[in-house]
Amino acid sequence: MKKLFILLMAPLIMMGAGCSSTTNLTASQATRNATGLYPVEFKWNTQRKAVKPDSVKAVVIVGDQSYPMDPVPLVKDRWQGNIPVAPGAQVVEFHFRVDYLVDSFGKPNAKTYVSPSHIINFKDSK
Repeated sequence: MKKLFILLMAPLIMMGAGCSSTTNLTASQATRNATGLYPVEFKWNTQRKAVKPDSVKAVVIVGDQSYPMDPVPLVKDRWQGNIPVAPGAQVVEFHFRVDYLVDSFGKPNAKTYVSPSHIINFKDSK
């Protein structure tokens, strides 16, 4: 009976297993603009089958500030947003954070994925 229980539970346990990563779709160089806001975008790659799609929230983090991101319309698992950059900055470093819920026994579990850091180099417009 125990072996049968384990066999029946294995698919449920594996459903929550998996890994996540991001693909940075942001240009690594940008020309300064008058607004001081620059677009950033990424694709979230996850193998987790138990992710609750309506729970996914993404932000981009610059220093100790986070800025909300929006899903790209009609494209699955892509997120876009804008970050402010100071007029004199030559380089800005940022990373993405994805917060989401995973179905599990009882109530859903909160999970977070944090991407590696990325850099945008700025040049003045001519």
